[in-house]
Amino acid sequence: MNFERLDEQSRQEISRLLQQFAEVLITLKKLLEDGVVLQECRRILAEVALWEAQRYGLTVRQAEVWRLRRLGYQYEQIAAELVVTVSTVKQHLNAVHQKQAAFFLTE
Repeated sequence: MNFERLDEQSRQEISRLLQQFAEVLITLKKLLEDGVVLQECRRILAEVALWEAQRYGLTVRQAEVWRLRRLGYQYEQIAAELVVTVSTVKQHLNAVHQKQAAFFLTE
């Protein structure tokens, strides 16, 4: 776009919008540096996992494993967090997947 061809009012409007955009980027950068966005994403994922646990009829332990998995934990991390073996984590996740499949088959 050739900005020289724009009238003064249009150039001022574009300048104002660019300034607002720059302010949004600065705010977003600060939020990312402070970890606010990441914390909010984790909170939302934990809520989704809780909702899914209730929806699929998971046991308390299955729900704990599912929540950690939804938060991006690897099997080994889940096992360490819950003080169980990786095999136990896999068993719980298999049960979760079976309950999910059963839920969708009956719906």
